[in-house]
Amino acid sequence: MAVVVLAWPFITIALRPGTSRPGGATKRYPIEWLRGLSHSGMGRNRDQNSRQTAMAAINQTALSSANWMAYLPDRTRLFDVVMPGSHGAATFGYTSGNLNTPNNRFVQSHDTHSDFSAQFQQGIRYMDLRVRKDSDTNLGNNIQFFHGRDPLSFYLNEGLNDALSAAQTFLQVNPTETIVLTLKREDKPAEQATKEIDSADLEAYLTSYATNAKLPASNNSLWVARPSDFQSIRDARNTNGLADLNQSGSGYELSVDNPRLVSGARLNYENLTLGDVRGKIILHLREIGGGEGFKSSPIVALDQGTYTSGIYFQDNYSAPEFDVKKNDIVRGAKGAYPNDAGNNLNLDKKFSLNFTSAASTAVNPASSPSSFALTINAGLPQNNFQTENSTLSSTKTPSLKTMLSKNGELQQWNLSEQRAGRVGLRGTIAGDFYLTPQSWYSEFWSGSGYSRRGIIPNPNSADYSPSDHITNLIWRQNTFYGVSFTNAVADSLTGLPVFRESQKNAINFIPYSGNSDQKGVNFRVSQVSAAEAGLSAQQIAAIKVAPLTDPISFNVERTTRGTAKSIITTFNADNRSVTASLAEGNPKVVFTNVATPDHVNGYHFFRLDFLNPGDNVKMEAPTFFAVTDTI
Repeated sequence: MAVVVLAWPFITIALRPGTSRPGGATKRYPIEWLRGLSHSGMGRNRDQNSRQTAMAAINQTALSSANWMAYLPDRTRLFDVVMPGSHGAATFGYTSGNLNTPNNRFVQSHDTHSDFSAQFQQGIRYMDLRVRKDSDTNLGNNIQFFHGRDPLSFYLNEGLNDALSAAQTFLQVNPTETIVLTLKREDKPAEQATKEIDSADLEAYLTSYATNAKLPASNNSLWVARPSDFQSIRDARNTNGLADLNQSGSGYELSVDNPRLVSGARLNYENLTLGDVRGKIILHLREIGGGEGFKSSPIVALDQGTYTSGIYFQDNYSAPEFDVKKNDIVRGAKGAYPNDAGNNLNLDKKFSLNFTSAASTAVNPASSPSSFALTINAGLPQNNFQTENSTLSSTKTPSLKTMLSKNGELQQWNLSEQRAGRVGLRGTIAGDFYLTPQSWYSEFWSGSGYSRRGIIPNPNSADYSPSDHITNLIWRQNTFYGVSFTNAVADSLTGLPVFRESQKNAINFIPYSGNSDQKGVNFRVSQVSAAEAGLSAQQIAAIKVAPLTDPISFNVERTTRGTAKSIITTFNADNRSVTASLAEGNPKVVFTNVATPDHVNGYHFFRLDFLNPGDNVKMEAPTFFAVTDTI
C-alpha cells in the first residue's frame, strides 16, 4: 500500500515496500548536485550526466532570485520564459565615483554595487553587452565592453572575460538556470575598423574557452551557439525524459543543419525548452554576424532573423516622452509592438526583447538613463508606485512596478492570458537600475533634498540596502505555482524525478504569482504511459513498466476549516486522473494509496498539470514524475 499526502502547500507521499526488480540495483544520480557543482563537474561528465542540470527542482523548496527558474517545468519553451534583463549590463564598471558627474550620468545604467555576479544573484537572466576590441592584437582575449555614441561613448572597466567568468561561476552553483547573453557591436567612428568584433574573435572565445587562463575550467558545453550544440541537445532529450519532443509534429523538433551552408535552413531556437538549456548560455549576436568572415563560421547564434527565427523587440530609447515610452512598454509586453523591420508576424516564434530603458545624448540631466529610470521604474509605495508623467507635471501615471504589482495592468493581463491557456507575458523585460532598491526611488519622489528637474539621488551610495528589486516582480510573472519534488531521486534510467516506495515523499507547490487574482488554481494528477512521459524506446526497453491497467487506488481527503471529505479514486484503464484545488487559506489534500490484490511491480508514470477552475484549461507546460518499487 502507498500513502500520498498533500498538506498545503505540498503533497507528501509514502509508498509500501515492493519486491526487487530483476537485474539488481539501479544506478542513480546523487542528489548532492543540487547544492552546487564543482569546477571539475563542468566538463565531460556534465554532458554525460546532462540530466543533472535538466531535472530542476528535486529536494529544493526555497524560491529566490538566484534559482527562480528551478521550479518551472522542463517543458517550458525557452522563448516563453519571462526574464528580467539588464540593459547596458557592464556600465556599473565605468566609474566608482558619484553618479552626478556629467560623464557618469550619461554612461551608467546600473550602480557600482550591481556587478555581474550581483545581477545574476538578483534574478537577471538576460544581459545586453556592447563590445569592441581594446587593441588590434591578442585575438579572442581583448574584447572590451563599450557603451554610448559619440560624443558620449566610453570604454568600460570590464571585459568579456569578467562577464563570462561571473556567468559560469553562477551556473556552477545554480545549474537549474540559463542565461541569454547579447553581444552587440557598438560603433566609434573615430577609431579604426580593426577594433570591431568579427567572427575570428568570437571563434577564439568559443573554441578556446577551456584554455583561457582568466576563466574557470570549462568547455564548449556551456554554450548554445552552433548546429552541433543543437545536435547535442537533441541527443540528450532521449535520456532526459524529453524524447517525445524530437518526434515529427511535436512542435519542438530541432534542426541541426548549418544555415550558413544549407540554403533555406534555419536554426530553430524557438523550439528549445528550459530543460534543454539549464546550466547553459544562449548566445545572441546583434549587429554582428554578417560579412565574409562569418560565411564559413560554425557560429549560428540567435540573430535578428537571418539564420534563426529572430528577435521581436521594443527599444524606443532616444529621449521619448515618458508617457510614450510607458505605452511602448505595455504594447511590447502584449506583443503589439513591431520590430525594427516593421514585421510583427509569427511573434510566438521570435525571442521577445522589451527595453524599458531610454536616454538621450543631449547634455541635459533630465535625459540621462537614471532620470528615465526614476520616472519609468517606480514611485512611492503609498502612491502604488505611480510616478509623475514628466519632470514638470504632477499627473500620476503607472510605473513599471505599478503595472507588474498586484492589480497592475500587465500582471492582470498576464494572469488572464494564462487562465485562458495562452502564454501572456514572455521573453525579456530589460531595463536600467533594476537592482537599485526601492529606497532610491522613494528618496527621489519624496523630494527630500532633491529636485525632479535633474538633480537625483546617487545610487552608488553604500547607504542603500538591497530590497524589493524590480527583478523579483518580473520573474514572478512566469506562473501561478512551480513544482518541487522532495525525497525523489534524479533517475538515470528515465530522466524523471522518481519516488520510492516505503518512503515519505512530497510534491511541493511553490508560489510565484500564486492565487493573486483570487480565482483559485486547480491541479490534476494523471497516470500516463512511459512514452507519454517522454521516455525513448530505448529507455522503455531498459526498465520494467507497470501496465496502465494495473489498478492504483487513491483515497483523496481534503480538509478545510477542520472538516474532512474523502473521495476514493482508482487509476486504471477507465479512470486515469484525479483533480483537486489549491485554494487560499490552509486546505489539506490527502492521497492514500489503497492496496490492490494484484499489484504489479515496476514504474508507474504520472503527469501533473495546473488548471483554471471551472473550465479546467491547462495553464502551463506539464511536469512528469514516476513511482517505482525499486531505486
